[in-house]
Amino acid sequence: FVFAGKGTEIPLDQVPRRILEAAERAVDGIRFDEAEVFYKKGKKVYELDGKVKKKEYEIYIDVDKKILKIEKEKK
Repeated sequence: FVFAGKGTEIPLDQVPRRILEAAERAVDGIRFDEAEVFYKKGKKVYELDGKVKKKEYEIYIDVDKKILKIEKEKK
């Protein structure tokens, strides 16, 4: 599952609460610090970047609250 292209960075307060809550349930203890929005096959997708302790994550989630992908930074 590959996301081509770059999204548009948006403030976290512009991400719907239901999307943030679904993403928070996917990775326990995550705190988001960045968000982007883009379209995949005509559907809005959010990329939420955050951390748990010192590990960084990118969560891709669509408007239906479906988690499309979770990337964990490898160090």
